[in-house]
Amino acid sequence: MTFVKTLKFIIPSFLLLMTLESAAGDFDFSWKISVGLALIAIGSPLLNLSFGRQPKEKYRFLAIVISSLTIASYLIFLLALRDDGFKHFCAIIFSFTFMLTLASINMFFGYYQCQKEKMARAKFPSLAFNFIKGAILVSVFLWTVGSYGLYLDLNLPTHLIMLAILLNTAFSTYCLLKISSIFQKMSLFSASQQIRERNAERTMKQAPWFYSFLLGWIMVELTWAISFWPANQLTVGAIILANYYIFWNMLKDHLNGALNRKSIFLNILFLTVIIAFLLLSSKWEIK
Repeated sequence: MTFVKTLKFIIPSFLLLMTLESAAGDFDFSWKISVGLALIAIGSPLLNLSFGRQPKEKYRFLAIVISSLTIASYLIFLLALRDDGFKHFCAIIFSFTFMLTLASINMFFGYYQCQKEKMARAKFPSLAFNFIKGAILVSVFLWTVGSYGLYLDLNLPTHLIMLAILLNTAFSTYCLLKISSIFQKMSLFSASQQIRERNAERTMKQAPWFYSFLLGWIMVELTWAISFWPANQLTVGAIILANYYIFWNMLKDHLNGALNRKSIFLNILFLTVIIAFLLLSSKWEIK
């Protein structure tokens, strides 16, 4: 049984590795085969979750969106790279990371289904939650770097890069909102925290996509402003990720009823330090 559990994570990761190697130019696959392998890897959470406890359909959809975001960011990042050796190295790292992401998705939603009898092992869903959140944030960075790199290399229209950033950050925010809400339900809270959780859950039920696209639109405006700078894709990706993380923290605090002047000041101060470091350490030239 342990072998089967391990195999259900290894097989999709191996299929993804072949897809990424095809994108890197190592395997001479047709585009149909590459797309087929990528779709199998994207749909792998359905297979993985079916082996364990049965989550609701809406959580299956959420798992598919998370896997789609990660795989799409891997592919577009590889397409924007120029060093063939680094492409193969990234393909191996990405496939291994995807395997860990699948395991985290399976663990997170599995424990959510049986939280009452598994509450004593709360550290495991906490670990899975943090890894999924990290994978989503990394996908934002990789997607931004890859899409902006293609925008510079292929001289694409500006509205295409704007649309790509909007969709990625909006869906990423939606996933972060949902898994954060689920993680709150898994944890033990004080009475005041339970009130905040109910307020946040009510707000998310009313307008989860509104907050998602609002944050996405902010990142679009920021990307449009940065497009006038002589910055390469790595600098742009780092700036977008720093801003996205800070705005996401403030949005999370707002939904939890914990947003105040102190938290806003600390977030803005942290963002200022990070942006200043990036601006001073980056080479202002487009490669």
